[in-house]
Amino acid sequence: MILWLRSPPDSARRAANDHAVAGIWSKRLERTVLRACDELLQLRLQDGANEGWADLTFLDFVRAAGDPLRRIRLLLVSAHQLTSPLLGPKWPDRLISAYPCHLGPLPRDDAEQLLRKPAHYFPDTVFDDAAVATVLAQTGGHPYLIQLVGNEVVKRLNSSTPRRTIATPHDIDRALDSATALARGLFSDLWQDFGDTDRTLLRTLADDQPIDPNTSTFRSLRDQSFVELHDDGMPAFVFPLFARWIRDYQS
Repeated sequence: MILWLRSPPDSARRAANDHAVAGIWSKRLERTVLRACDELLQLRLQDGANEGWADLTFLDFVRAAGDPLRRIRLLLVSAHQLTSPLLGPKWPDRLISAYPCHLGPLPRDDAEQLLRKPAHYFPDTVFDDAAVATVLAQTGGHPYLIQLVGNEVVKRLNSSTPRRTIATPHDIDRALDSATALARGLFSDLWQDFGDTDRTLLRTLADDQPIDPNTSTFRSLRDQSFVELHDDGMPAFVFPLFARWIRDYQS
């Protein structure tokens, strides 16, 4: 992270200044430092570039300073692909040497552990095997969605009179409905990243209409972990809650 004590120098001087700062701090550090930049920073940088109050020189620094940084590494974390229209065309070119790492759904055992035992004091009686199967099937192992549904279930149990500790199928169904609405921020952001052909395919699939899985659009969405082929060869959503949101809000 670079802290400007005064107004930053012009772009021509900034690159040299960045390298100087990187060299000084890298030599002084005794441990490796990982600096994470979330998507909020990335989107604000792009907004600033679009509106004229910032530029994308930071990307030049990220691309060029890999070796000079030595003990400092930068991690850009985002739900948006580099090719997203929200980020603009300059990001893929500037970060061509970056190492991409795609994070997918949780493995089954980890997803079940997150739902059944999110904390050591969480009671073992809340979710039976049927409830676990339903929640994991609807969330596809997405950690945020699992926690969202689980939280809605716990809220229902705590607000009942008398208070209950075992979730019923009705509790699960209502929690899934609530989670679909509460996840609109995530789903809306994802929806903005899709092109017209992506959206058409997803709407068709969400409405249980037949689609051709042998298209480049389907393969691209499958590579991004949004859709999959079941064992019977039928296309399906990895996160059925996303399909529910599309039917409710994008039809």
